[in-house]
Amino acid sequence: MASADQDQDGSYQLIWYIKDRKLQIGKYKTGNYQAKKVESLSTADIGSGDLIRMHYSKKAAALTTDLTGTPEIPKQFHEGICSRVLEKLSARGKDFIAARYYRAEWQDCLRRGKQYTNKMLDGTSYTVAQHEM
Repeated sequence: MASADQDQDGSYQLIWYIKDRKLQIGKYKTGNYQAKKVESLSTADIGSGDLIRMHYSKKAAALTTDLTGTPEIPKQFHEGICSRVLEKLSARGKDFIAARYYRAEWQDCLRRGKQYTNKMLDGTSYTVAQHEM
């Protein structure tokens, strides 16, 4: 932002948060202020060359019971979904040895899926620092 360090009242920090399913950006006054609150940015705080870059993952559509659609989940994770279903069916049929096996398969796919979501396309990991209100 154009004046990301100070306004006429003192210093502030630019923050972002999600509230009511909306992304909100504001400034949080730092220092010894009596009222600690987030304020909206004014037009003086935003320069013409300022950019906002967002990284997100599209949430897949819910699976349906009609079996006509293809899941939007990447193909390498279809096996994990099958393992979870087989675990539940095995437990329901009182075959607890098979249920334990399919649970281990599901946990392995879940671990690989979490690794996949935390990688950028070049294979490096990244983290996002955020401020929640």
